[in-house]
Amino acid sequence: MITKHSDPLAEVDTLRSYLERRVRGQPKAIDAVCKVYEYDITLRPLERRKGPVGVLFFLGPSGVGKTEMARSLAAYFSGSESTLVKIDCAEYGEPHAIRTLIGSPHSYIGFDVPPLLSEESISKKLKKKESGSDAIIRKKRSIKERMKYFSNNMSGIKEEFDAKLDLIGFLYQFHNILFGTGEEGENSESLAQLIVKDKAILDNLTNDSRDVLMEESLKPDHGSSEVLQLWAEARNMFNLYQGFEAELEKARMELLEVGEMSESVSQKSPEAEETRFVILFDEIEKAHSTLHQLLLSVMEDGALTLANGKVLDLRKAFIVCTSNIAEKEISNVLGRRGIGFNIELPTKRRMLAVAEKGMKQFSAAFRGRLDEIVVFRPLTESEFKEILDLQMETFIDDLMRTKKCALVIDEQVKKLIIKQSAHRPEVGARLLSHKLKTMVKMPVARYLARAKHPVSSLTVSVDEKGNILISESPS
Repeated sequence: MITKHSDPLAEVDTLRSYLERRVRGQPKAIDAVCKVYEYDITLRPLERRKGPVGVLFFLGPSGVGKTEMARSLAAYFSGSESTLVKIDCAEYGEPHAIRTLIGSPHSYIGFDVPPLLSEESISKKLKKKESGSDAIIRKKRSIKERMKYFSNNMSGIKEEFDAKLDLIGFLYQFHNILFGTGEEGENSESLAQLIVKDKAILDNLTNDSRDVLMEESLKPDHGSSEVLQLWAEARNMFNLYQGFEAELEKARMELLEVGEMSESVSQKSPEAEETRFVILFDEIEKAHSTLHQLLLSVMEDGALTLANGKVLDLRKAFIVCTSNIAEKEISNVLGRRGIGFNIELPTKRRMLAVAEKGMKQFSAAFRGRLDEIVVFRPLTESEFKEILDLQMETFIDDLMRTKKCALVIDEQVKKLIIKQSAHRPEVGARLLSHKLKTMVKMPVARYLARAKHPVSSLTVSVDEKGNILISESPS
């Protein structure tokens, strides 16, 4: 939800920070959006401009964040992604289809049905929004639940881990005495003393044994199956503990961010709230030119006259157009050089030049009314990792909130998903999302659906053959 500051430029900084958390690898696109918003809250009142907040044209390859930017804008200003008014322009390739957007004249079939671009339809969308304070309270509650769960499990794991180390130490000394080089009588006497003092030994072992375990300098070589099994279990528990520790630190950082948002929202009075919303014309190049002509008056005056004569006020709207212009030509430019993430700078420049050239299919009047034309560039490997981390964090948070189940995802799983998503750069992060869904989300959901008892914690890992493993973590 929009945050009101005494300094208008602070509002722009807040928007920038929000978009940077959600849209990765597109700093120029974020700058363009923030520039449009800055104009709206500073210079626009002086110039008395009648048009919408801004008209943005996003073009570039698929899966690089064009639609995600529109969703993020809707979530920021209206409180929920569901308030985004999305128009799939592929459905408006024929001129008569425009009637679903602006309605039918009186006495025609469907004239009494509110069209998609009507005050009734848009108001209905905006009513779904969640207030900024409510969203923050829900987010805080969810994060605190996660932190409580991780802390409780870490305590339990630590106790069991220490107990296993104590038992390993006892058995190690036991074998040293039993199979040592001393005389039989000495060994028997020592063994008896150890059995008598086992309670004290288990109680007095220090945490130094944990450091020894981590260094693996004391790994038993007696071949005792009991000790080796305990050793393996302790190592697994330590890895699990580290995983929970990392998730707890993430949750702490999220709570700090939410705290900053809460402080900003508390400065906003209900009277100062302004409702801006986003209308997305997705794949605008697939629409009939009638739709392009229809948008000209919207771009100029911020108003749309419907078929029934009513005028829709769009002065508080962001108009976003996305396009995959010259998608085949872009794929040809990528060619073999596009395999993986090693896309060279000259190749990127040729690809962007092809995309910009495709803009000529729109009329000069249409292009002249655009506030910003933004070419989204291909994502790098590090940006893929950031996007994957963000999607995983969202899934972990949703799983804890809805199923009360903590999820730890091994680093090898992330590397495997990235590796299997790198061979088709022309589809961008969409393949990444698909791989996350098939390799992690669906197996986890399947495991929970088949579980015959409540599951409080799951671990996702990779075996030696590269297969995904879902295992229940010890509680």
